[in-house]
Amino acid sequence: MTNKEIIEKMYVDFGQGNVPEILNVMSDNVVIHTPGPGIIPWAGTWKGKEGALEFFKNVGTSATYQKFEATDFVVEGDKVVAIGNADFTSTTTGKAGTSNWVMVWTLQDGKATHVLNQWDTKAVAETL
Repeated sequence: MTNKEIIEKMYVDFGQGNVPEILNVMSDNVVIHTPGPGIIPWAGTWKGKEGALEFFKNVGTSATYQKFEATDFVVEGDKVVAIGNADFTSTTTGKAGTSNWVMVWTLQDGKATHVLNQWDTKAVAETL
């Protein structure tokens, strides 16, 4: 599989709630970084597969997604940039929100070693 195909499959797995399969393609020392205020449960830096599992738990318990779509991919060496958008509803407030996002993936030997998530944090925080 190419790096792009690995990342595309991760988004399919995310849509199906298949977190174990996503973790299979993350390195043991993966770092997930999502800038944002503390009101966003998945904001912060998450390290290792245990941290990645906590990250996905926070994503999954704080919002439901009506749409989570990667629309474009840019590949350069070991980097895959995914550009997309999401429509979601907060599980605590019931408010609906929408956000564009950009995720920059770094891969080594077919495993994700670093992920940088950029969201419209204002829109997300107002929803949560």
